[in-house]
Amino acid sequence: MMRVTRIAAGEGVETLRVEGRLTHETVEELRMACEAVLTEQRSLQLDLSGLQFVDPTGVALLHSLERRGTRLEGCSGFINELLRAR
Repeated sequence: MMRVTRIAAGEGVETLRVEGRLTHETVEELRMACEAVLTEQRSLQLDLSGLQFVDPTGVALLHSLERRGTRLEGCSGFINELLRAR
């Protein structure tokens, strides 16, 4: 289960808060939400402070978004380790 909440934009940056579990079953939902923002605006930030688990498919999506300029904020130590281990 995952929830993506769009938070009011500030200074040209849109923020999406991601909560729950980012897995192969939910990755498409996050990808679509991010694409919607990226087509409207150029800057996207993901608040991952509510993210509890990420599987390899989710890690791959986060790496892809990061390469496109998305900022990943609020990562727990667990999520940081998953993102560092390639």
